[in-house]
Amino acid sequence: MLHFAVVAFLDEVALGDELPLDDLPPHVVLLDRAATEADLGQVTAAVELAYASHGPFVAVGGDDDELGQDARPATLLDDDGSLTVAHRTLVLGLRELGVRVADPALAGGGYQPHVPVPEGYDRVDRGERLELRSVAVLELEGGARATTARVAEQFPLI
Repeated sequence: MLHFAVVAFLDEVALGDELPLDDLPPHVVLLDRAATEADLGQVTAAVELAYASHGPFVAVGGDDDELGQDARPATLLDDDGSLTVAHRTLVLGLRELGVRVADPALAGGGYQPHVPVPEGYDRVDRGERLELRSVAVLELEGGARATTARVAEQFPLI
């Protein structure tokens, strides 16, 4: 079973990097933890298709909140709605692959563009402008109990 997430890193990371899942570099969550019997190539194709028609996203740091079943601290993002549209397109594409999200409160109609508040990095401030220029598919190594994420694929938003 493939366990994965989809993010847009705010700083550059390299393809193949292995990162601690509990303290990833600052990123926007595009799809939180999910699992499927499909292979990485199928998931990557669905992600690329969902985001291919979008150029770089622009968003601004907003209010802080606690999201999901485990009430993780996050900074919500204000944008023109395109992050949510792209997320919903992705969810529809992944549904065909039998993808199950770990926390349904963070997907589909419950999705809110956000940046998790990191422990080891600077946080996104209210009013801070973000430009998202690429999307990364993270393979969560160790399955449902993963502690490491490998940057399995990245592609630019142009």
